[in-house]
Amino acid sequence: MRFTKKVVLLGFGLAFVFATYYQYFEWLIYQNDKEDILQNEIRQICYNQSTQTKSSINQRSHSPQIEVSKTNIIKPRYIYPFFAGNQGPNNQLQALTAAIAFAHLTNRTLVPSPFFDHPTGTVNKVYTMNETIDLEELSKFIKISTEHQFVADCGHVVTAMVNGLAGRWKEDFAAQLHTYMWFIRKFSDVTVPPIGDNLFILENILSVIKIVGRDVFDRCLGYIYPYGDASVVFHGRRDLHNKLFKHLRRPVWIQDHQTSLSKQLWNADGLLAVHWRLNEEYQRIWCRANDSYSTKDHCKLARLDRQLVARVLVDQMKMLNLTKIYLAFTHDSAIDLFNFVKQMVPATFSAKDILNLQSPSSKRFNNDNYYLSLLEQEICFKSNHFIGSPLSSWSSIVIEQRNHHETNLVSNLLLPFIKTPLH
Repeated sequence: MRFTKKVVLLGFGLAFVFATYYQYFEWLIYQNDKEDILQNEIRQICYNQSTQTKSSINQRSHSPQIEVSKTNIIKPRYIYPFFAGNQGPNNQLQALTAAIAFAHLTNRTLVPSPFFDHPTGTVNKVYTMNETIDLEELSKFIKISTEHQFVADCGHVVTAMVNGLAGRWKEDFAAQLHTYMWFIRKFSDVTVPPIGDNLFILENILSVIKIVGRDVFDRCLGYIYPYGDASVVFHGRRDLHNKLFKHLRRPVWIQDHQTSLSKQLWNADGLLAVHWRLNEEYQRIWCRANDSYSTKDHCKLARLDRQLVARVLVDQMKMLNLTKIYLAFTHDSAIDLFNFVKQMVPATFSAKDILNLQSPSSKRFNNDNYYLSLLEQEICFKSNHFIGSPLSSWSSIVIEQRNHHETNLVSNLLLPFIKTPLH
């Protein structure tokens, strides 16, 4: 009798398992039918939008390659941003914020891609994303993979690209695209397909996702220089912008070194930090005689006598009741300004003071301006008051981080703040 009961129970169990699997396979078939219908709808939507988009080459946003296999249900959907080395690290960091926001909006997994120092001739020094930002902190906001995981899931291939260049260059788009594709092939271990109807514009992607209700674009998706899309992805999403910058931090070892320097050099006292970017290069780019910018106050300030600027900075310190100041500047671009300030304020610091410490940890910055720049940004970020330069992505990153972190940071000023008449 007991044996008969066991057989009966076993039969019921097998029947239940078989019925469950049968329903699952029926569901998969149903999903395939739905996806076929959806694909036609997406193709029509993207076609209608793409006919309104002008560019130097065919950027027609077509139906994405929709995958509905069991494997696709398990594997994450990736976004792999690509940065070119003809822009500075802070422009690349601003581009990264657009890619991070896109990953958050689409629930995609970010693949850490390389960063580049300022180009020197034909040389581009490459850094990892983990050397530039704190990925562990960022992982509290979005999902982040490793290169190994991406290769395991996608091979070395991105099957489609988001076109970040569309928001930045118009007339010479084809030439810019060619340059960026060259950088991708040279500095990443990723293969990109020939560009055609697999190049999507961000506005189209977001519109389709809003209509369909989910992300149906290629699972292994690349992003060509997202810098041009920052204004698009953050438009009307101030809360997203705020949350993102709360999780965008420099590497922990940079933060720790700033804390150590604060104790060694200015005894963790109140500090005014100034980023001076108004050097000869700045004037050459932004203050040309026939350029509309040349009449702006920041160009007038760049031509002012440095001794006058130094006196104004010291007056600001007196107003703020501070006795210590840090000047961040490139090479010898503001050495005269530094010397004038130091004559009036003995506790005036710069990168030279960091390098002169000769501590084992400081030696890392001696021959690496990339790391030194990150450290100076952290000093400015943690200062009580900060004065930044206009039209500088370096200053902008610091101000954005100061604005969105719950700290005791007091104020931000942006040059030119000088009340003296500018002639």
